[in-house]
Amino acid sequence: MFAFAIIWHSATGYPTLPAWAMAGAYVIGALFCARAGIVTRQAHRPDKLTPWWVLAIILLFLGINKLLAFQTLLIQFGRQIMLAQGWHQYRRLAQAVFAVLFSLALLAALAACLKKWRWSVKQQPLVLAGVLLLFVFVVVRAATFNHVESLLHLNLHDDYWGWILELGGTACLAWSAAKVKAR
Repeated sequence: MFAFAIIWHSATGYPTLPAWAMAGAYVIGALFCARAGIVTRQAHRPDKLTPWWVLAIILLFLGINKLLAFQTLLIQFGRQIMLAQGWHQYRRLAQAVFAVLFSLALLAALAACLKKWRWSVKQQPLVLAGVLLLFVFVVVRAATFNHVESLLHLNLHDDYWGWILELGGTACLAWSAAKVKAR
């Protein structure tokens, strides 16, 4: 595990100023969502978990990941397993399968959350917009890490699309959370 930590640290390098700014935006969005969770919980049913808490945790994780790049550790770990087990020649197929399964898992989680909290989405439609923007960002980012875009003949390495999706999604969630008022 120590070897993974060394590889991970050297592969990720140091976060750039834009990465720090985006991590800050994620944390601010998470704080807005946590505040909305407190307000909603006090005003409605304290025995129910609100989607605001889930969103706060997701945004906080995305902010931490923006600085620490956990996906790099996962990629390095996967490469070492492939090399050790002798199926490195099938890496592109394995990467494509991972990207598809990861996307399907996220889609299933999104569908379950929408079903459970559809009342919240009706009250705050920007929440759905923000979640969908972040969902697209994470799925496309997973595909670019795994070279799926080359299989589909796409060029997704333009940095601007990522910032637009991340900032747009986080702004939608923070705006919606800021509008939550105590009743």
